[in-house]
Amino acid sequence: MRLAARVVWTLGAISASLFVAVPDGAAAVVGKQRVLAALVSYGPRPYARADVTAAFQQADAFFRRSSFGRLSLSTTVTPWLNGGLAEPSCGASAERMFAPLRSVSTSAGFAPADYDRIIYLVAGPDCGFHGIEGGNEVMIVTQPDAHLLVHELGHTFGLPHAGASSVCATYCVTQEQGDLFSPMGIGFTDFSGYEKEQLGWIPRQPRVTRAGQYVVETLGGTLARQAVVITAPEGEYWFEQRPALATPALIVRLVQPDTFSRAFIAPSTMLLAPIRSGHPTITAGQTFRIAGEFSVTVRRAARVPLRLRVSLAATLH
Repeated sequence: MRLAARVVWTLGAISASLFVAVPDGAAAVVGKQRVLAALVSYGPRPYARADVTAAFQQADAFFRRSSFGRLSLSTTVTPWLNGGLAEPSCGASAERMFAPLRSVSTSAGFAPADYDRIIYLVAGPDCGFHGIEGGNEVMIVTQPDAHLLVHELGHTFGLPHAGASSVCATYCVTQEQGDLFSPMGIGFTDFSGYEKEQLGWIPRQPRVTRAGQYVVETLGGTLARQAVVITAPEGEYWFEQRPALATPALIVRLVQPDTFSRAFIAPSTMLLAPIRSGHPTITAGQTFRIAGEFSVTVRRAARVPLRLRVSLAATLH
């Protein structure tokens, strides 16, 4: 299962980013985030303001739960604003794309500079994506739901897409947004331990330096034991509990922070077949192995937290 190279494909043009941030040393994203949600119409008004407000309330609840109360949203949703004639271009530079939308918002009495994040919900343009992020600004061109809002706000926090791979031998075929659980992938269950550590929601997670017994907590358990991390030549293997399900099981992601600066390559890849095809989890009694490096066995236990037995190769540091 060693990685030598990666082939990347996407699940569709759902989201894009105009900037690629680097997570190392990034500031924690905590506290109340002031969000301006500007509804800008270039003709139609295809959905109700109340529906947008409800979606942001759901997004706020998701962030509060996932961040252990460390982050919340305070959102101002504008009425529908007339965009005028200067419709933003889907393929324009960040300035040409967002400048007309800023102008519309400012003319209506809303000052984007007063907010931490600005989401322009635009009706009219026909783009090849649902949302695009540039710094602390986002343009969304479809009716937003809570998942899309959390995903795009995640980009403004500096998070890239969360990938997945079911094929990993001499090369990996990676779905750029394929993570089954993270909202930065196709899931809407919980942010990964790696993402939470980057955002400052949990402390630095244990890095395994010796063979032994380790514990992985569930969501809501001890924050210092939300994941176990093993550093190998090909990257960091993050082991954590499958979220939001009663039956204990382990999932594993391979994180390669060095790929973060390469556009469209997600640094975090969930392994969709850690034991066998079609089964994305490691259950009690099963062992995940990387030949010549390490093995992780989930001890047989019917309760949480999960207890792991880790064996390391002599060459692994």
